Amino acid sequence: MAGKFWENLRQRLPRILARSHGDQLRVRPESFADHYTQARMFFASQTGPEQNHIVAALVFELSKCLLPRVREAVLSRLVHIDEGLARRVAKGLGVSGKITPAKAAVAAKPMAPSPMLSILAKAVPTLEGRKIGCLVTDGADAKLIAALKGAATRAGAKVEIVAPTIAGVVLSDGQALAADHKVDGGPSILFDAVAILSSAEGGAALADEAAAVNWLRDAFAHLKVIAYSPTARPIFAKGGLSGADADSDGGLIALSSAKAIAGFIKAASAGRIWEREPRVRKVV
Repeated sequence: MAGKFWENLRQRLPRILARSHGDQLRVRPESFADHYTQARMFFASQTGPEQNHIVAALVFELSKCLLPRVREAVLSRLVHIDEGLARRVAKGLGVSGKITPAKAAVAAKPMAPSPMLSILAKAVPTLEGRKIGCLVTDGADAKLIAALKGAATRAGAKVEIVAPTIAGVVLSDGQALAADHKVDGGPSILFDAVAILSSAEGGAALADEAAAVNWLRDAFAHLKVIAYSPTARPIFAKGGLSGADADSDGGLIALSSAKAIAGFIKAASAGRIWEREPRVRKVV
């Protein structure tokens, strides 16, 4: 076997050597010098809210950079991705004047946007596997809470109870309801959507509790769907949200009866309330 191997090699060697004449170079194709086409396609494929967050992230990170020339260098490259993106980031940084594009080895090529590159564009409305935080007080409507739990379970979601104390509350029917979180230990950022169900006395008491007011304000600022019983309105007033209601914000659902819960579940399944964003922060 060894002799046959060497004989085959001896016969093939001249052909192998004939093909190896000339200089061997490691050369990258021109496409390796194109740093902007894919970035341009990605940005163009995002929905409006996603583009807003990309701009906000760039402004945030560049604001941490103390050297103006570095910020200017990044802006000069963002122009190659999208001129509007560069202008918006410059505005957020407080940079005025024309942005000079950096030299690019290969110009970015136009490419059609792809919805598959966007999280929001391809998102499917669902509550399956998600959590609803329900802030409750003593005397809260027992039937309303039971209806909310039932609807959430059917949607594949879980309801966790947040209360003024970890001992829980006593509902309108006299039954005790255990708490999963104390209000200042179970912030609304832990949940995908929230509900505030209180008695009249409990709603007034929550309005005097900074942790409860912040619980609502954080949920509002994070664009979450918020269901509430009318008795919880004092918390809105204390949190500076007295003008926020279902007429001005589709993510606020008044639960005056169990029938309104279906609307809350549907709104929460759709995700965040992006239309609210300009009300809670400046969008450049």
